[in-house]
Amino acid sequence: MHVVCCAACCAARVTQITGPETITIQLASAPSGRVIQAFYPCTEGVFGLRDYETVIIWSASIPEGDIENGHDRVVEIIKGDGGTYIGSDKWSRRILAYPIKKQTEGIYHFLKWNGDQDVTAAIDKHLKINENCLRYLTLRSDGEELSSWEDKMDDDSNDIVEEDMESEDQ
Repeated sequence: MHVVCCAACCAARVTQITGPETITIQLASAPSGRVIQAFYPCTEGVFGLRDYETVIIWSASIPEGDIENGHDRVVEIIKGDGGTYIGSDKWSRRILAYPIKKQTEGIYHFLKWNGDQDVTAAIDKHLKINENCLRYLTLRSDGEELSSWEDKMDDDSNDIVEEDMESEDQ
């Protein structure tokens, strides 16, 4: 098993898991096979896995079953390549700001998961050849938790813009 060790910032091999919070690793770059211990939780997440968020825009012209099959296939890729699927949220049908592949509407899916670079590469490869996927974007999560996307949109930060507009009208 290869991980990214936060303590040494290099590839390493897990040699022993001594408890829920400590693992012993062998540095891959050290010819002498130097052994160090790393402590979980570390900045890289669970044993080198990072948190990711993926937004997929599915074509609105396909049946709901095909969208669910596409979503399930992405989840299978995450789990099959050693990642962990955390959850997803279907945002709904939206009008696109500009046409994508001659489509003016899309169905947005948000997925939260953790994994390594192999998982992101497998998801990219699958979604590039999937004709039902209009666009997708995978970003490394910064760890901030939002209770939901709607809470972010209902934030009072828009009040400042409204106050500025009222003062200009007077």
